[in-house]
Amino acid sequence: MEEKSSQSVKLSSLKPHFLFNALNSVKCEVISDASDKVDLLDDFAAYLRYILRFSENNNVISAKEIVAFLGSYIRLEEARYDQIRIIFEVETLHFQMEALTLFELIYNAIHHGLGGNAPDGKVWVRIQKGKGEVIIEIEDNGKGISKEAYQKAYEEKRSLFQIKESMESRGGSFRIDTKENRGSTIYLVIPDTILC
Repeated sequence: MEEKSSQSVKLSSLKPHFLFNALNSVKCEVISDASDKVDLLDDFAAYLRYILRFSENNNVISAKEIVAFLGSYIRLEEARYDQIRIIFEVETLHFQMEALTLFELIYNAIHHGLGGNAPDGKVWVRIQKGKGEVIIEIEDNGKGISKEAYQKAYEEKRSLFQIKESMESRGGSFRIDTKENRGSTIYLVIPDTILC
């Protein structure tokens, strides 16, 4: 029973739907003989390595390692969705956090906030220095979420709320501001206890 549960966690972290679409994007680049096809294959390999390494645990790792992985992941998403852009505004990478938290939040912003290939869809990832803390914002200009859908997601303990519980257990904080048809912003505060 435990083995089955572990396999489920790994499969969920891999995001099977994204996996197959990423492979399709790579295939299209190969068929069109695009010059960046080798880079996309490298990005796909980096994505798989990282997810398989961290999907079964809650390892806290350096932000530099996380952002390097996110670069590969984002290039795959932008190859698949030609109308969206993910914009990083980074002041510091001198902190640590759980390996998959930012990935889950950015994935959520693209696939639920923007609903995929939204015209002029954007996700901003801002990492700022505070006083003895790091503040992270993930903002999208998508459809937002209704109060009813927000409450349902909370009751079902979906991934956003699992992240909230994890952040708070480590002394940090997590907040979502969302308005229907006006996008969403997630705020994380990483406390100085895990700065490096």
